[in-house]
Amino acid sequence: MKNSVLLLFILLTNTVSSQTPGANDWLTLYEKSNFLQTPRHEETIDYCKRLAKASPWVRYTSLGRTPQGRDLPLVVISKERAFTPAEAAKTKKAIVLIQSGIHAGEIDGKDASLMLMRDIAITKNRAALLDRAIVLFVPIFNVDGHERFGKYNRINQNGPEETGWRVTAQNLNLNRDYMKADAPEMRAMLKLFADWLPDFYVDCHVTDGMDFQYDVTFAMELYPNLDSDIVRWLKQIYMPALITDVEKSNHGIAPYIAAREDRDLSKGFAAGAGTPRFSTGYGAAQNRPTLLIETHMLKPYKARVSSTYEMLVSTLAIVNREADTLRATVERADKKVIGAPASDS
Repeated sequence: MKNSVLLLFILLTNTVSSQTPGANDWLTLYEKSNFLQTPRHEETIDYCKRLAKASPWVRYTSLGRTPQGRDLPLVVISKERAFTPAEAAKTKKAIVLIQSGIHAGEIDGKDASLMLMRDIAITKNRAALLDRAIVLFVPIFNVDGHERFGKYNRINQNGPEETGWRVTAQNLNLNRDYMKADAPEMRAMLKLFADWLPDFYVDCHVTDGMDFQYDVTFAMELYPNLDSDIVRWLKQIYMPALITDVEKSNHGIAPYIAAREDRDLSKGFAAGAGTPRFSTGYGAAQNRPTLLIETHMLKPYKARVSSTYEMLVSTLAIVNREADTLRATVERADKKVIGAPASDS
């Protein structure tokens, strides 16, 4: 009898163990492929839905449909399960919006985001990043362009093996469309932005630019097109901490630069406020600090995804530490605009 009970206990234990997902069950395609591949749209959505099914902190939804009828994926992660703007507002937490694949061949942010979502909600190695924040992930923004998959869409880029295309199915460049909003994808994004009014916005890219030693560069609006108090917060609090964090992860990091002439650096660099057709310029027009991540196209895909991951982790860690100052600064900037006298022009 004792042997029978012991045997039954062993069988039940083995059954439960086989049904409990281990670390390997949550590896992304990027990790399984030795850091050489990125998942397609459907694979990406399937992974996000698995996250939502496995964790009460995660909700998968869609912010709209593309011209070719595909879902625009959105993942909301919150310890309080505050999955709507109204519920999120009650928590008094900072809201961070992270988007990837606005140019679908530049897809480092998607693979970094999938791993980060897992590390927050499943392994919980990064669970503290939700202590003072609610995070919205758009893993692929230009979905139709993403599904124009091929080996030669970014011929000078060092991985992944296949990527999507730069523009949408309507040949629109989404990162020139924030103000005119010609694309249905952009209209869906602007509605999401207006509904949630994130306190911090992140836009993940891969640079087409010159060859340099840094794995990752970044840009932010630090000009009069952004509220001066927010600029001060970025310069004094956010940027020093970001650079320190990423350097500790052994990735070279520097501000993003653009040459006046691509083949003659002696002509100097271009600088100035971004117009609101870009994500950074639009974020500034909305009184929102916006981080543009630009990994270096000539670096191996693994180094680029890893440095993007570190940028996202650092950003969320800083936002958690400084949630009160960030929210207060953004709120103060909004009140300035609301209380400003009407223009005579």
